[in-house]
Amino acid sequence: MAGGVPGYALTDKFLQLNSRYKAWKTHRRDRRLVPLADSVLVSFPKSGRTWVRVMLSRLCQTAFDLPEDTLLWFANDFGAAKALDPRIPSILFTHDVNAMIHKDRITADKSHYARRPVALLSRHPADVAVSRYHHLRHRSADPGRRHLARAPLADFIWTEYGGLPAIITWMNHWAEAVRRNPEFRVFRYDDLRGDTAPHLLALAQHLGVPATEESAREAADFAAFEKLKAKEAAGFFKEGEMRPRREGSTESFKVRSGKVGGWRDSFSPEDLARIEAEIAARLDPDFGYGVANR
Repeated sequence: MAGGVPGYALTDKFLQLNSRYKAWKTHRRDRRLVPLADSVLVSFPKSGRTWVRVMLSRLCQTAFDLPEDTLLWFANDFGAAKALDPRIPSILFTHDVNAMIHKDRITADKSHYARRPVALLSRHPADVAVSRYHHLRHRSADPGRRHLARAPLADFIWTEYGGLPAIITWMNHWAEAVRRNPEFRVFRYDDLRGDTAPHLLALAQHLGVPATEESAREAADFAAFEKLKAKEAAGFFKEGEMRPRREGSTESFKVRSGKVGGWRDSFSPEDLARIEAEIAARLDPDFGYGVANR
């Protein structure tokens, strides 16, 4: 067993080659776009970025009189957004990592993001790991990633290839970068879910998206989870990524649950204690996800 996932050694070579290739492509694309970006939103995969992107798109729809089904920044195509309206800010949406890379290969260097506003979208790492597990099982088209999620969730969460150890490593690197860069700021998904409009307004202002208290409240209502799931099921958005992978399967939706703290429903008391101990011991306390702040 490697990384806590039974049978992983059988596909380790494939996963590593596949991960390096994907990481190279992502690195090349994002490094090329960073100098062109007005601002950056960075998140570990499955931290709630799609929901946030819909709300920011809604704010732009309101500010620039765009169609309701327009989702901005898909594949970070700044040109397509500027073609709609040159005033639309160029926001780079990036994970800054390929989640299939071993935790020890996640880089701490964030210097290439300097001199522009960066919003770090954080989420409780156990919620991220559980959401990622369901994504790999029900939406991923990559056989290596699907293989990783064939393990029980209680094993998957400990994999060093995108599980809790990698998520914590990634978050710790970014916590240090935020402390060193005054233009970097953390926005917690958990806070956005708890009181959406004011946190969305602050996020939009940081990224350069026009917003008011009224438009932030309207965007939050537009992207309320049950409404957003209904829009996805109906094929409301033009973007193909906003479609269920399997018709009739709610687990295959891009927008699945979004529950804060839902990870606690998925584990035994023993597993919960181990996960909480790992987070309390290893995760940077600035995020506020320790046992006392959960």
